Amino acid sequence: MKDAAFMACSLGCWVLFGFKYLALRQAPPERKRVIRPILAASWAAALAFLSAMPVVGVNLDRLVGVANLSMLAVHVFGVTLVCTLRVMILNWQHPLEHAQRRMRWAVFSYGLVIAAMITLFALSPTAEEHQPDFVPAFATTRYLAEFLVLFFVVYVGSLINITYLCLGWASDTPANQPWLRRGLRLTSAGILFPIGYGIISLITVVGSWFGADLYSWGVNAPNIAGLGVPVCVAGLTIAAWGPRLPSIREWVARRRADLRDYRQLRPLWLALRPIGPAMVHAPGTLRERVSIESRLFFRVIEINDWLHQLGAYRDPRVAQTLARRGVDLGLATNDILAVGEAAHIMAALAARSHGRRAASAASSDRLDPPVETRHAFASERTRLVLTARALSSPLVGDVLRSVTAAGHPGSPETPPDVLSPVPTAPGQQAGSGR
Repeated sequence: MKDAAFMACSLGCWVLFGFKYLALRQAPPERKRVIRPILAASWAAALAFLSAMPVVGVNLDRLVGVANLSMLAVHVFGVTLVCTLRVMILNWQHPLEHAQRRMRWAVFSYGLVIAAMITLFALSPTAEEHQPDFVPAFATTRYLAEFLVLFFVVYVGSLINITYLCLGWASDTPANQPWLRRGLRLTSAGILFPIGYGIISLITVVGSWFGADLYSWGVNAPNIAGLGVPVCVAGLTIAAWGPRLPSIREWVARRRADLRDYRQLRPLWLALRPIGPAMVHAPGTLRERVSIESRLFFRVIEINDWLHQLGAYRDPRVAQTLARRGVDLGLATNDILAVGEAAHIMAALAARSHGRRAASAASSDRLDPPVETRHAFASERTRLVLTARALSSPLVGDVLRSVTAAGHPGSPETPPDVLSPVPTAPGQQAGSGR
């Protein structure tokens, strides 16, 4: 379990490394000094998690012949990590000349810590392998106890300082850089997890000096550090991809609207398909099969082609009948337009099924909406969706029966089921253009 968790953390750090490496290649020269420390930090963290994996660490120790050498590497990489994060903050905060002076002191100080840790490890009696439980196993061992205290004090102290600086800089970030501010706060939140790991491990070491049995604390504490990896990766990269989130949300909203309209057009598509089944588009590529945008595009084209073939069977007197009924029922103009188009289609389908063309062809294949409602029919897609919704309106059947009673062409022989409204699809509101 620990192997899988640490492997995932290591891969997350390598993902950050790759992301920042691409950013480094595209960055202007003055920005590269800010990105290089992040590359070093992600590299150090990735190797630390890799070395902490029991399957890697134990086998590495056996290969080299030095017990617990992998754990020395883990802690050295940990100090390297906080050093590079400190350098990153200095490059963010100060001009180049000022930052360079501070960076030299930071690298020198952390270098002394690493040298002291290596010396203490070399002096310690580490004959037994304790890779998974290194901290509780050697909390009271000579030199290694000092090794652990030195590491965790430096590690926790540095991370607390880095968190404080990140939060302070986030507060000072200009208002026109909200994603940078969010990234700094996310990074600060992610660093809290390794801080918790360091504090728990330090308590384990010090508590062991006083006889406290904190073995499980020391074994499980490293798992806490891994929880901060995805948060820190998001925080250190969100300034690049965060501004794209609104466009992603818009894309998702458009695809959901495409899917909704595609499903709502199905009753109309099924009613018209007998006109020319051969006109149904057969997807020629994988994209046409899986893309809802492509499928909706061809569905609109097919419906319009079929409606064009119905033009000779359309009777303008259907609209006159509907106008009277719509006013009597107090329907909105948009509803009258949608239901009128649906009634035209159903009447034309009934006339076509009996081979009777309209006595006088409609002046247009479609209804011409008034100026104030023309926006509701601004696109073929919108018009067809409104018409498809109106197919299930009882008013469509009432209008067609009124036309039949008035003696319109083909009416007496028109089967009642043809004049009935199309059943309402689940979740679909009948007879409404809204």
